[in-house]
Amino acid sequence: MVTHNRDLTSRMNWFDRQFLRAQDFADEQDYAVDRRRRHNRLLHTAGVAEGLAVTGEAQSTTVTVGPGMAIDTAGREILLLDSVSQALPGGWGTAKKAEVYVVYEEQQVAPSTDPGVTDQATRVREAVRLAFRRTDPDPEPVPTSQTPAVGAAAPVPGVLAATLDLTGGKLASAPSTAGRKAAGALLDQAAVPELQLKVAQKAQADWPRLLGEAAKTVGVDGHVHLQPGYDVVVGGTPSSGAKLHFDEQTKLLSLTAVNGVTVSSSAGDALAVTGNARFGANPVKVSGGWSGFPDAALNQAEIANDTSGYKTLMIVGNKSGGGNVRRVGIWDQLDVNGTLNVTGALTPSVGNDAQHGIQFPANPGGGAGDEAYIRYYARAGESTALVLGVRNDADDRISFVQSEKERLALTGGMLHMGSLDGANVAANTVLGSVGFWGPSQQHGQLSFRAKRGFEMVDRSADGPALDYAPDSKPYADLWAGNAHVTAVTMPGGSTITATGRMHVAGDETLYLLNKNGVVVSRAWQGNGNLTVEGATAVGGRVQAQFFGTGDKPGDSGYPTGWGGGVHTWDVYAEGTVGTGTGGTLVAGIDSGGRVFGKTKPFIIDHPLDPEHKSLVHAAVEGPEHGVYYRGEASLVGGRAEVHLPEYFEALTRDEGRTVHLTPVLPDDDGEVHALAASRVRDGRFTVRTLDGRSASHGFYWEVRAVRADVETLVTEITKADAARTHDRDVSRGDGSKDAVRRESADGGRVLAGTP
Repeated sequence: MVTHNRDLTSRMNWFDRQFLRAQDFADEQDYAVDRRRRHNRLLHTAGVAEGLAVTGEAQSTTVTVGPGMAIDTAGREILLLDSVSQALPGGWGTAKKAEVYVVYEEQQVAPSTDPGVTDQATRVREAVRLAFRRTDPDPEPVPTSQTPAVGAAAPVPGVLAATLDLTGGKLASAPSTAGRKAAGALLDQAAVPELQLKVAQKAQADWPRLLGEAAKTVGVDGHVHLQPGYDVVVGGTPSSGAKLHFDEQTKLLSLTAVNGVTVSSSAGDALAVTGNARFGANPVKVSGGWSGFPDAALNQAEIANDTSGYKTLMIVGNKSGGGNVRRVGIWDQLDVNGTLNVTGALTPSVGNDAQHGIQFPANPGGGAGDEAYIRYYARAGESTALVLGVRNDADDRISFVQSEKERLALTGGMLHMGSLDGANVAANTVLGSVGFWGPSQQHGQLSFRAKRGFEMVDRSADGPALDYAPDSKPYADLWAGNAHVTAVTMPGGSTITATGRMHVAGDETLYLLNKNGVVVSRAWQGNGNLTVEGATAVGGRVQAQFFGTGDKPGDSGYPTGWGGGVHTWDVYAEGTVGTGTGGTLVAGIDSGGRVFGKTKPFIIDHPLDPEHKSLVHAAVEGPEHGVYYRGEASLVGGRAEVHLPEYFEALTRDEGRTVHLTPVLPDDDGEVHALAASRVRDGRFTVRTLDGRSASHGFYWEVRAVRADVETLVTEITKADAARTHDRDVSRGDGSKDAVRRESADGGRVLAGTP
């Protein structure tokens, strides 16, 4: 068996007729390889020596590395003769950044075909393995070689070839080789006037140069890059001289000196800071965008030139004064040449003189003594006043402008509303309005319309506006304890005249609503008459009250217990006379023998759809509020089932239901049978032959029942009770006292209720 690297301090000594073994060739190869790699490791730096370009397109999952060579930290050459492509690892959907490495690996290849040694490889291939490393988030270890290196105490890392930006498991952009290192030479001491450093993938004209200048100075034509952990020290020692230091963890570059740093310039900006700047023990931060710096500690402040969120130059004070309020103090006069925008509370001082509140520039018209101000002060104790004022001349005004038009003004001791800009207005134009608003409830307006007068309208449907057409909106209600109309003639040609009349014009109905009624009185020497030039329609109770001598009940032959009401010998109606819902229509014979009432039809709400439907029934004489339904049906096999209207169960009581049956002879005068009926349940009942025999003849049926939507009828009452029947409250059942007036089929008027 061959043993590699058994003695790397001796090499082969060749002579003629020497007998050679496999071990001799291994020793010769190990010596040469060790010396070459030792030279690479000790006299050169690890990195990319040539080529190894890394390519890949955005949104691709494959990376390609071109031909080239690199040297790892063990001095081993990593040689790639042909391009190699490899897919990104799976499961990297959240990865943002990664790195590509080339790693040295040895492979046993070309197995022997000689008898007895078929298990031995005849070649050792120095191969290249591509490896990926995720760096953000959750950084992974640097990939290492699986082939041990002579003299290495730990696995040898691969050589960085490129860095990757990722999104969604794919390349966000082309790979970057800016962060990888180039293989180079290690120098102990060198005295050269100029040192030119080769940079891979750049033309020689772009290689950086290190120049020896006069007076012990060094010039650099190119960039200076220090490895992390090293400083630039000027004067003294690293502990006492001025020092430029970059912290790898915080990413902060610091410049420190014993007595500070002075920046001077003969022309242009003395100091240009691309990022943020911070000054002092209680730091003031100067930033290029609002960072919220003062919120981190009480004593911090910030000057921010924000161009994204707030788009303004911000001077933000500290919170050392207590509470959570940042303060910026200006001890002298603040002049603002332009607009002053305040985000937050503007808090002027309290007082009632020119040194407090908000004071506007005086005498804008060139006169003397003119001023305007807004002040807030205590008048006496806790009584305070907010004052918006102008001073000096009687015609000075306070104006309120909307949509570039003056809408409201205080001038000459008066409040003016409407179109105050001097333009003429047409007749019927709404000049101004006072609105009364309650969200989701109602909006009422008291408006003045030119050449017409005041109008009070209800804007609940569409909200406040001034451009509504005349009579296009419903009028709002006016509630008043007393309303007096007297004869007054307005000056200026009797423009408006009140003659003591109330005129209601239009198609609307006039409602006079009062809890205790409306009285047309004959006080003030009037006659008390109510004259109606058109028809009179009464929806509620009609009752006449008598106030003069001889007019009271009992004085002129009225029956005892009579309460007034409408008193007449005859009542004529072209339609139907009825009562309100829940009322009673009494038909009887009076003391003179007259008969009141012939028939009693009535309209009631539909029990299944009272909002949209009604039922019309005619009353049947009897000691109950009875209803009946009738029809015709036929037996099938000796049985039949009859269904009543859908509203039957809702309209009638369970008790008191009866079914009447009449067999009908067939057309051929065939056989008929006696019939029996079940009780009415769920709006239906069953009919069958009494003897149970099969039959198919027809029959008439009738169902009688008692209404469930009214009280049980009291059939026996006293004469005194009968006289008071007319004085019962007329009720609709929902608590209101007005009967609902409806149109009957023949054009007459009927009132909803029971007969």
